[in-house]
Amino acid sequence: MTLEQARKILKVAGIITIIGAIISLIMGILVVYGSGDVALTDPEVKTDADYQETVGYFIISGIALGIAGVCSLIEGVFSILASKNGKYGKICWIFSIISVVTSLYHGIANLFKGEFKWSNLLSLLVSLALNALVLVAANTVKTAYAREQKQA
Repeated sequence: MTLEQARKILKVAGIITIIGAIISLIMGILVVYGSGDVALTDPEVKTDADYQETVGYFIISGIALGIAGVCSLIEGVFSILASKNGKYGKICWIFSIISVVTSLYHGIANLFKGEFKWSNLLSLLVSLALNALVLVAANTVKTAYAREQKQA
C-alpha cells in the first residue's frame, strides 16, 4: 500500500467513523433521556422492581453507547489528522488496534449469544475487514513518518 492510498483510506474511514460516532452519541443520549423519563413518570416503573431493573439496564446501555460514540469520535478525528500529518499515525494505529479487538469481541459475542445468524457473521467479517484496512493504512503512515524523522 502506498502512502497516498493509506492517507485516502484514513480520510474516508475517519469521516465514516465520525458520522457513526455522532449517530451513536445521539442514540445514547436518547436512550438515557427516554429511559430516565419513563423511570420518573411511569407509575408502574416506580412500584415494580422488575421494571426498575429493566430501565436501569437501558440507562446503562445508553451510557455505554455514548462512551463508545466518544471513543469512535476520537478515533475518527485521529484518522483524519493522520491522513494529513504523519505524526498522528501512531495514535491512529493504536486506536485501530483497539477497534479490531473490540470488533472481534463484539462479533464473537453476537455469534454465540443465541441462535446463529448469517447477518452477525457478515457484520463481523465486514467490520474486521474495514478495521484491518485502517490498521494497515495507519501502520503505513506511521512507518513513513518514522522514516522521515530518521532521515531528518
